[in-house]
Amino acid sequence: MNNDQKLLEECYQSIYESAREPEYFGPSHVRQDFLNWLYKQDFEVHEDGSVSIDGDVSFMHNNRGEVDPWDNLGQYIVSRLPFNFRKVTGGFYCPSRIMNLKGSPRYVGRDFICGSDNPNLNSLIGSPDYVGRDFWCQSSKIISLEGAPEVIKGDFESTYFEDKDYRKFVRERKIKQKLNKDLSSDLNPDLTGFE
Repeated sequence: MNNDQKLLEECYQSIYESAREPEYFGPSHVRQDFLNWLYKQDFEVHEDGSVSIDGDVSFMHNNRGEVDPWDNLGQYIVSRLPFNFRKVTGGFYCPSRIMNLKGSPRYVGRDFICGSDNPNLNSLIGSPDYVGRDFWCQSSKIISLEGAPEVIKGDFESTYFEDKDYRKFVRERKIKQKLNKDLSSDLNPDLTGFE
């Protein structure tokens, strides 16, 4: 293979990689509508099909091309988010009728709002790991902090838990993780040479 062929192959490879499609979860008949919504955002698709967006993601308001829960796209965001989000530099506002947090970004630069008066959401599992400002979840069925973010730089607000409850839960979870890590190395001695 000569240098020109090699350069051409690398060019095609980079075009192929940049044209990667996001993994979509939702009704097939509205897939293209959600992709059109995504293409209006400043986004990146990762190798695993997850999506990062520079800016806000709102499934609650219909400004700047964003989906409104009352329009014909918002009605389809019920069981889970349409994409797996990896990083959102702005705020992330979940649909008001969502049933779980699967697909939520791992990193949210500003506020994360889910379950605003939502009687369907019953777990924080799937929440982001990091929230740069406030985490707000007013679902009346959230009765456990299991799955809550590791870091919330602002306030934690929910129906049954206060910010101090969340902070205590995170401290205890970190202590338990450290203790489990320390104990696991003590409980797994190196037995090489004892065959």
